[in-house]
Order: sequence, then C-alpha cells, then structure tokens
Amino acid sequence: IESLSFAYPEAPPALLDVSLELREGEVVALLGPSGSGKSTLLRALSGLVPHFHGGRFEGRVEIAGLDTRRARPSELAGAVATVFQDPEDQVVMTVVENEVAFGLESIGTAPATIWPRVERALAAVGAGHLAARRTAELSGGELQRVCLAAALALEPRLLLLDEPTSQLDPAGAEAFLAYVRGL
Repeated sequence: IESLSFAYPEAPPALLDVSLELREGEVVALLGPSGSGKSTLLRALSGLVPHFHGGRFEGRVEIAGLDTRRARPSELAGAVATVFQDPEDQVVMTVVENEVAFGLESIGTAPATIWPRVERALAAVGAGHLAARRTAELSGGELQRVCLAAALALEPRLLLLDEPTSQLDPAGAEAFLAYVRGL
C-alpha cells in the first residue's frame, strides 16, 4: 500500500496517506477504535474499495502483483480471502460443505481437487462434523469457523480477518486464533 487515501461518498477521509508493506508469512494486527478505518483498509486490500463502495481513492494498493484499481475483486479472489466480522453477511450457500466449495468453484479450481480441499479446510478449523449441516442452523461461532474454512480452502497468499472472533466465546476465540497463528 502506497500513500492510500480513501473517502466514502459525501464523507471525510476514512484513510489518509496510509503506506504499508506486508511480507510473506507475516502476521499483522491492526488495532484502533471503531470508525478508525480498519475495515476500510481490509476492503482496500481485497479490492472491494474502490470497486464496490464508490468514493475517492488515491494512492496504490498492489496484491500479488495486481493493482487493485485495475484488478476486480474476482481477479484477486485466489490471492486474497477475507473473513468478515458478520458471518451471516458472507454466507451464500445453504449447506456447509457447499459454502466452503463455492469459492473454489468460483475461481475455477480443478473439480477433482475441490472436495478434498473442502474436507481439509473444515477439519483444520474443527468443523468437519458440520459438513452436511444447513448454514441457517449454525450458531454464530460455528458459522464463523465455516467462513474461515471457506477462506482457507482458497489457499490465499493474503488472509484478511475482520474481527473474526466477534461471534465466539472466549475458548472458541482462543482456539480460532491459535489455529490462525499456526498458519
């Protein structure tokens, strides 16, 4: 990220002259009060800003050699995966294993490798037992684990987590974060 500034339509800047370089294998925690631009920065890294939010965008964001001003979020999908704060807003399929497979199908993953990757990702987050369950029947914590599995199945170069433990109890949050640290 080089000199990134962004303002939503009719609003003051959410980000002002932000520069950041992330290295492979690095874990970065972004802290700040509500409204300080954390989620906006993650949206810029995934290409959602500027493509889906409008507003004024200045500077440059490059992910895996792709400039997010030119590359659509769908082009970044194999390189970037996001787990959003509200998993209910992220889920599109009605069955857990189909939810995890959805992203893989969307990026054109070879069909023979989709289901083994789905199984590995669900097992990795301790959600293998949920594979056949309906997503609407899951608790918030279970759904958050499914969203993480869907992101991990993509094997992204950049994994973005926007308050990923907001729906988890303390033990679930610790387990979730321990797994992410292990990546």
